[in-house]
Amino acid sequence: MSEQHEPREQHEAVKRLAEFAAANYIWGRSSKRTSLLDPFARILEQLERFPDPRDRDLLRASLKSDISRHIELASRYGVSAERKQAIYQYVDLFFDEVLQREHHDRVQNLLDRSRLLKGAYLLFLRDALPQSLRKAADSESDEPGDEDEAVS
Repeated sequence: MSEQHEPREQHEAVKRLAEFAAANYIWGRSSKRTSLLDPFARILEQLERFPDPRDRDLLRASLKSDISRHIELASRYGVSAERKQAIYQYVDLFFDEVLQREHHDRVQNLLDRSRLLKGAYLLFLRDALPQSLRKAADSESDEPGDEDEAVS
């Protein structure tokens, strides 16, 4: 008799990443859709530009710097050393869990599902936000046209 495994929750790694982002305030300037998706979308965009596995370490380092800088510019309080470390861990979680574990290091497979992943990420992130931020995220809407850009 073969060993049976418990069914794994769909998008488990994306959910953990979104929960980590919510706990560590890893998003752009506001609680609008495009801002909440910004770090996740930046990683997907850069993977699309640099899919070669030989570039992976450089890409990780570049994304850690890029996302940290963007959040620092967006924040009126700057980025503490702890928050910067959390951003670095966020990037590592994406590569280790979402790309390697859930998508078996197949960049094109992940990119083919990017629209689905963004939608799931946004749902999980909003669910994980503190109550005060969740209400703002649910009530704020982006400018016309932003929504299409954020999920494409």
